[in-house]
Amino acid sequence: FFEGDIENLKLVGITYKKVALDVLINEEGSNIDFEADMVSAMGDMDVTSNFASNSSGVSQSLDANLSDWTWGKDGTVDLKKFHFATSANIPTNGGCASFSTSADGSLTVGSRAITLEEAAFAFDCNGINNLAFKINYAHKMKWNGATVNEYLQFKYPSASGGSAYSSGTKYFYGGAGFDYERHFSKKYRGRTFSKDVRVKFDMSITVNPAKPSDSGFSFDGEFDADRVSGRISGSLDADGGDFTSGGELRLNPSWAGIYHYNWGDL
Repeated sequence: FFEGDIENLKLVGITYKKVALDVLINEEGSNIDFEADMVSAMGDMDVTSNFASNSSGVSQSLDANLSDWTWGKDGTVDLKKFHFATSANIPTNGGCASFSTSADGSLTVGSRAITLEEAAFAFDCNGINNLAFKINYAHKMKWNGATVNEYLQFKYPSASGGSAYSSGTKYFYGGAGFDYERHFSKKYRGRTFSKDVRVKFDMSITVNPAKPSDSGFSFDGEFDADRVSGRISGSLDADGGDFTSGGELRLNPSWAGIYHYNWGDL
């Protein structure tokens, strides 16, 4: 048995608030635990890990966190947080081995913000249990002050339409979209003129790997430019190749009333 701890050690600009290593080896097996908590001028990091081996099998785990890491002039690159975890279990008695890993975090680069909401992968001897990814990107345009939010995601398995999977058919789901918004306001001769513009668009695809005909594609969009607004949506069914679409256009000119135009099943 070995146990070692170090606390508040400063070395090469890094403060090791705590570093611990515990090792246990006996006739029943072995177990190793490691823990570290470090602080530097660039940011903070803490790590924990475990490795165990006995008559039942071998297992390992690792969990790491980074927070408040900055680079560049005046901290133009700021890693607010990043979390990574992984684990594995390998039984020796004929059981099912498994492996999983996941990550999430957020980063800003100047006026741009990138958020990794989820990145995960897990499988065992029966196949993939979880494959997920979702990232958001937000930034502000310098030339007109508009804000743009974009996202990309995919997940397997999921239920039809991208909802959480519980049982039944396993679908692959993918989606992407953006949201553009601009606020404009200006005073002229004592009067304030305002005009907001917003455009939003989303699309998604659902695929049944075991039965490709049980798949589909859909999209949905809308815009609002004060006196002109509208929406459009559509879907494609792979089974019969049927495509349906519908929409609405709303006009509100200053010299007249409100006009609506609708259409469907294009």
